[in-house]
Amino acid sequence: METELVTLRKLTADDYNALQNMQTGMEDDYVVRIFHNLLERENNVMYGLFDQDQMIAISGYTIFSNKFAMLGRLRTDIRYRGKGYGTEILRAIIEELRTIPSIEFISANTQLHNFSARKALTKLDLPHITTLHPFILKDPSLVKGTKGKVWDTIESVQEKRQFLQSLKENALGAFPYEAYYPLPFDDSLLTDEYLQDGTFYVNEDQTRFLFCKIDQKGNLYLNTKYFWNDHFQQPGLFETILHEWSKHEEIYGAWIDVSKEAADTFSIDAFETQDPWLLYGFKLHEHKTGNCQ
Repeated sequence: METELVTLRKLTADDYNALQNMQTGMEDDYVVRIFHNLLERENNVMYGLFDQDQMIAISGYTIFSNKFAMLGRLRTDIRYRGKGYGTEILRAIIEELRTIPSIEFISANTQLHNFSARKALTKLDLPHITTLHPFILKDPSLVKGTKGKVWDTIESVQEKRQFLQSLKENALGAFPYEAYYPLPFDDSLLTDEYLQDGTFYVNEDQTRFLFCKIDQKGNLYLNTKYFWNDHFQQPGLFETILHEWSKHEEIYGAWIDVSKEAADTFSIDAFETQDPWLLYGFKLHEHKTGNCQ
């Protein structure tokens, strides 16, 4: 893509200095810290938008199961904001993704108060799918859940998959594949490796289950996947989370993505929270490219 002197290209390790020289207003940008790691990941691609040698915007995508593409890491130099460059780089990436035959779904996840990113996604006609509220359990002694025994462990990968596939109610409206990466629920995500790498618990009457995985997102989290809104009514749920937490050293906290309805039941004394995350996305065969002024 080329418009006058503005060009777009995939980034390489040689672009690190240009990235450092961007003025984004972010004091500690994790993209700068892990830039080389991002480039080394097989399922991740980063793009830069340049005004001659000046990097004015960056973004990229991560692919899951060869069919889900998650846009992200959008930043624009503050000296170039208000000119549509964020929309421009995302539009170009989407068009690139359309050329990859295996890609079926394109999505983006941004926070509620990131108005510039939300504006760009709206211009690109990405519909809002769901909103997730992250809560990170930090002080278990302050949790006022319903007491109960630790749930039973499921070891079989096949049984784990069957429980997930039998899910008839999902209050989240998405599958929290990783922290910051909710995706549409799809069997292709439930690989043997993915299921084997986590611990699965089921309650006594097998009406509720909990899937826990270690997740590195700057800090080390116990990512707990629970698909209902009754966290504090389910006997033994938090005892089970704490039981799994006790098996891992250096855990910063237990990460729980919840719906808006469930968020209203969480207290801020036991949990850290974040600005809600909004998932946008579309199936490629159902989407028409929108116009951007």
